[in-house]
Amino acid sequence: MLILNTKLHRPDPGHLQVERSRLLDKLQAGLDTGCRLTVVSASAGSGKTTLVSRWVEGCGRPVAWLSLEPADSVPNRFLTYLIAAVQTQVPDFGMSLLSVLQAPQQPVLESLLTVLVNELAALSTPLVLVLDDFHVLDDPQMDRVMDFLVKHLPANIHLVLMGREDPGFSLGRLRAQGKVSELRLADLRFTPEETGQYFRECMDLPLSAAEVTVLEERTEGWIAGLQLAALSLRGQPDLEQRVAQFSGSHRFVLDYLMEEVLQGQPEEVQQFLLQTSILERMCAPLCAAVLDMDPSSAQGMLEHLEQANLFLVPLDHERRWFRYHHLFGELLRQRLQHTRDPETAALHLRASGWFEEQNLGLEAFQHACAAQDLDRAERLVLGRTIPLHFRTAVDQVLDWMASLPASVLHQRPLLCAMHASFLLVRGQTRGVAESLEVAEKAMLQADQTPESRNMLGQLAAMRATLNLTRYRLDEVMVHADRASELLPPENLPFRSAALWARACALLEKGALNDAARTFQQALDLSESVKDVFSVILSVNGLGRVQELRHQLNVAKETYLRALHLAGEPPLPNAAETHLGLARIAFERNHLEEAWKHAHQSLVLAHQYDRQIDRFLLSEMVLIQLHLAQRDLEGAQARLLQCEQKAAEGFPHRLAELQALRVRLLLLQGKLEDAKSLADRLDHAPSQAQVALAQRKPAEALDHLAPLPGQAEVDGWTTERLRLTCLEGLALHQLGQQKAAEQALVSVLAQTAPEGSIQMFLEAGPVMLSLLRQMQGRMPAHLQPHVQQILAAAVKSSLQPAPVQQGEALFEPLSKREQQILELVAQGLSNQEIGERLFLALDTVKGHNRNIFGKLQVKSRTEALVRARALGLL
Repeated sequence: MLILNTKLHRPDPGHLQVERSRLLDKLQAGLDTGCRLTVVSASAGSGKTTLVSRWVEGCGRPVAWLSLEPADSVPNRFLTYLIAAVQTQVPDFGMSLLSVLQAPQQPVLESLLTVLVNELAALSTPLVLVLDDFHVLDDPQMDRVMDFLVKHLPANIHLVLMGREDPGFSLGRLRAQGKVSELRLADLRFTPEETGQYFRECMDLPLSAAEVTVLEERTEGWIAGLQLAALSLRGQPDLEQRVAQFSGSHRFVLDYLMEEVLQGQPEEVQQFLLQTSILERMCAPLCAAVLDMDPSSAQGMLEHLEQANLFLVPLDHERRWFRYHHLFGELLRQRLQHTRDPETAALHLRASGWFEEQNLGLEAFQHACAAQDLDRAERLVLGRTIPLHFRTAVDQVLDWMASLPASVLHQRPLLCAMHASFLLVRGQTRGVAESLEVAEKAMLQADQTPESRNMLGQLAAMRATLNLTRYRLDEVMVHADRASELLPPENLPFRSAALWARACALLEKGALNDAARTFQQALDLSESVKDVFSVILSVNGLGRVQELRHQLNVAKETYLRALHLAGEPPLPNAAETHLGLARIAFERNHLEEAWKHAHQSLVLAHQYDRQIDRFLLSEMVLIQLHLAQRDLEGAQARLLQCEQKAAEGFPHRLAELQALRVRLLLLQGKLEDAKSLADRLDHAPSQAQVALAQRKPAEALDHLAPLPGQAEVDGWTTERLRLTCLEGLALHQLGQQKAAEQALVSVLAQTAPEGSIQMFLEAGPVMLSLLRQMQGRMPAHLQPHVQQILAAAVKSSLQPAPVQQGEALFEPLSKREQQILELVAQGLSNQEIGERLFLALDTVKGHNRNIFGKLQVKSRTEALVRARALGLL
């Protein structure tokens, strides 16, 4: 992403300024007394920027300045510019975080913010960070961003927020702690003394004290109004009469003075002001291109406007780039729109052309959209000047595409293809199929050229990916093969994508060896073009194959490689990476590590489209962790939620979830219910587990008979080992002790080098008893492994620990909330709690919402887990 450095320059307060010592002292006092935050909130034209710019000149600390605009409402773009602002004082700040922000898919927002806050805290020098025009950040996500930053702002950072409105997050806690300094409109209004000084010294107007009082009262000390008044009074012979004409509200005064100021300018100045108001920022060459004038004349006009105090704000120290005062610029644009000048579209087109020549494709695209030139906007999107790998650009292009009528979009097949590609990059599936169909139909009807074959190959690769999200595996294979056939050898990114989709389908079909070969081929191609995102996908695939082959040591190293490539904080496709690490840690009975990775996987998986089921895989590991720790209530609650979600949108996951329910029913001692469910599922391993629990070993062996051999043929070593454990238990129950021990020794020999423990613990008390009996007859090299298994079995159940050591609630629970939490832990319903404490049901529910918010959870079960981890219960 290209950074507009002009946004990072502190505006020059100028030399013709009224000295406002009372306000400068208040700002400095907020810094010196240890306030974390200064808020300057007042209406447009109140002098906020000029005041703060003057203050930071002498505040005694390095200052990072960022002038915000509406496009910065995307958290990704905002954080990029925030880092760039800090880099003006600390050049190497946030480099690793910047690389993550420029990826097509982003980590969870809280992870990004945590890394940012940690890096700010590590700065060796205190810093003042100024965010000007904070009110333009109108996305609700930005309230979350700022709330997080302010809550966790390190002591070495003093944040200054300037805007027309108060921040969208609450300042109550900071006010109570004395950590916020605030200036409002009443503070910024000019006093009569300051008004008189302004007219005399800055605007050279010899007004009487009475005339100054009139203007001060009519404008209520509003600085923009005073400046417009001064401009309109210049050169007037009868100042007293002109001053007497001012009346009404700010809006009336503003409209009146705007009219007076504009009409008081020469025609060429009026036209320059109105026509250049379409630009967010301007320089002489850009103005010359937009107005079709000589660059030297444009430079002269900008210098004249600055000297005449016509609300022109310099954006750099060389005074090459400028912008209009926001309020003045808005009024100019309103006036231009009101005149319905037919030349406006042409102005935008000339601006678009200039930006394109400067390789500023995103700005060129924005002006093409403003001109409603669809052909030009499409050409820019399909070209190479817009950094489409960067999320902000993808978001803006997708927003533009969404604004187009479907009939218009569908007339442009290349645009439809790009629309589908962008959606898939963002992890979205809604609308992809429709765009692909339109593009495919047009390509099939067109003349068959190398270019059209290449496009058809790309569309086929996207089809394969889309069908993979829906588990239409045969269709994945068909489209992946078609993509490989159509794509030219040099189109490595899409060839890699097609191979990856094919490998995933092979894995789901159970063809482990073929999947491994295809993942490796995809990895080789993606590495050759240094496509990190695709590399991570293929590495994750190889890690999963190694897991299933019970190569846990190798698989962990593979996943750690993917995690390193994903960066810190990780990209969303690292959900699979954390999930693999969680499964490995769980199998080794490293339960705290498993909880950590499973939760991180779940957070990342939720960034995908709601039509993608990856979050359920994370939930399944969490359910297994509940079961391993005999937290049956937690397992029940989580399992029920997952079954409901699967029934609503992911029926292919129901069988796996119900197999987990069979295990839960067995642990609850509900053998008949377990048998009924296992039989309905017709799931042989579950049926064997039930038969063993009912001490029907022959029936268990009947269910298991064909399974280990088939798992061996397909290369599913981990599954074969689990099945062999069940066989050993069945043989033991039949009294065939020697055969049982032989089976278990073979499993131990393969699991010992990998540190596998959980499969033995899951088999239950009979397995542990059998291992104790065998221990004396066990080969010496296997005895340490058996001791590890038995030691793990002796340990009491542990509660999950999703919090870091020493972590505490930012806002503690009240006494009433603590009382209600303890009753929840006792299993009381909301109604029962209300009766116990003589509270209305709605009041109890309200306390529950507060408790959930403070604990940052969404359910009773999660609240109890986190409360125990924090030592609250």
